[in-house]
Amino acid sequence: MPFFTYKAKNGEGKIQRGQVEASSLQRAGETLIEKGLFVIDVKPVVENTFTQVTKKVKSVKFADVVIFTRQLASIVEAGLTLTMGITLLIEQAKPNMKILLIQILNDLESGVSFNQALAKHPKIFSKSYISLVRAGESSGSLDIILNRLADNMEEQKDFQSKVKGAMIYPAVILLVMGVVGIIMMVVVVPKLLEVFNEFGADLPLPTKILIAISNFLTDFWWAIILIIIGLVSAFMVWYRNDDSKRIVDNYLFKVPILGELRKKTILTNFAQTLAMLIKAGVPLVESLLLSAEGMSSINYRDYLKVVGEKVEKGVALGTALGVYDDFPMVMAQMVKVGEETGKLDDILFKLSQYFKGEAERAVAGLMAAFEPAIMVILGLAVGFVVIAIIMPIYDLTNQISA
Repeated sequence: MPFFTYKAKNGEGKIQRGQVEASSLQRAGETLIEKGLFVIDVKPVVENTFTQVTKKVKSVKFADVVIFTRQLASIVEAGLTLTMGITLLIEQAKPNMKILLIQILNDLESGVSFNQALAKHPKIFSKSYISLVRAGESSGSLDIILNRLADNMEEQKDFQSKVKGAMIYPAVILLVMGVVGIIMMVVVVPKLLEVFNEFGADLPLPTKILIAISNFLTDFWWAIILIIIGLVSAFMVWYRNDDSKRIVDNYLFKVPILGELRKKTILTNFAQTLAMLIKAGVPLVESLLLSAEGMSSINYRDYLKVVGEKVEKGVALGTALGVYDDFPMVMAQMVKVGEETGKLDDILFKLSQYFKGEAERAVAGLMAAFEPAIMVILGLAVGFVVIAIIMPIYDLTNQISA
């Protein structure tokens, strides 16, 4: 349905501006009147075709959700209602976020609870996020929950930025190496080959290998592209089922340094999420299942579903976690202490900070390992190319001198 911008007065005589979704201009006015507003002006939102298509395709980014959560927490903490708060946020939101907020606002004004309005957007708001909001609404501490959510999400965002930042350097170096290598093989080597052929030089083995690679890239570049597309497509089809995901998951955990980094990142997010859910009053079994759904690893999801079933039958959480090697012994022991002392949420928060520190050290180790590895690869590649080019030139120089 189309959107309409409006200017109206509320019951207190204050001017209120915003957007409303309706089937027609008349219906938009009727909707505003039903809300108890005195309508001053209503206009349709005019959009070109490109804008409409873009809005349908665009998704709300994680960073936008973090900002929304923090802003809404401050607004609720200040004593404003959710509808007033979201109306204020709509005015300053980005186009894609504005559409989402308008839909949430319409749901709230129609009597739907905030957590139910969020639940209509499962790709944007996780189940654990919605459960925390539901717990905050029922306990009257929505501002506290939103602040904790914002803190947690900001920490996740900062940590993700650190990991991505650590990966950018080697990725850029490898990309540049690949581009330079292709240019060498497709442009430089064929021209050198013409020179060598003119002089009838007897080419050494490294030069023959270099020329063979160059000829293959020049003559069969289309086949290489088709093979890459085919392999990627086949992998995407194969990766759709859970068994394939488990195989990839197991392989990723075995990759040196990267596997350990992934494990520590997963444990950090798990401990943070579970701690927040328990502190908000969500039952432990439900908290475990919600934490499982937010896992990026299918193996950890499987573990937590089984752990949840055991806890439901009366097994202690620390004991249930201790069965699996992928949950470190320190975690199982600390969780047992938390259960015995009744401070499980505090212990989990401390564990999340511990694993976060471990993950940051893994990132540093990753950078320390990447730099010499890249230098060695780069040195070998450059050395091979230089030898393959210099050797025949040196032979030609000797022939001319003789």
